[in-house]
Amino acid sequence: MADVLASVPAGTSRTSPRRQRRLMSREVVQTVADFYQLTSDVLIGPDQSRRVSWPRQMAMVMLRRHTQLGVSAIASALGQQCHTTVVYGCKQVAKRREQSADWDADFKELDRMLLQRRGGVEFVRHCHAHGRAFQTVRNKKNIEQQGGQNGRPNQ
Repeated sequence: MADVLASVPAGTSRTSPRRQRRLMSREVVQTVADFYQLTSDVLIGPDQSRRVSWPRQMAMVMLRRHTQLGVSAIASALGQQCHTTVVYGCKQVAKRREQSADWDADFKELDRMLLQRRGGVEFVRHCHAHGRAFQTVRNKKNIEQQGGQNGRPNQ
């Protein structure tokens, strides 16, 4: 009994009925690399061009949000030498998200993709509202109660 409780990751409730799994750093890096049409080797590599630095900074933020890694471990996972690079990258992403709706949309889409990999929520895509596609978050439990997939009742 003691080793079963010890295997539960820190910060999660032992009685929680829906426990989301933690993502591995390589899963986050691969998802970000795929989103920006790069390879994970390029994302982790020494290239400092804008084409790679912005996705790398997004990977830093996503690693902070979806793993329990500290900034030093994130720097190591992304092939960086110093943890201050991660701190700077996270600040840059926050700054750019405020400046541009496109960067904010990229952030939200990556976050959605990673949440979906964790198995936490299901996203339902709707046609269009106000000229743009939008999506609604619904718990799987609510969808099952409605009796259908993608939030639509069975007919």
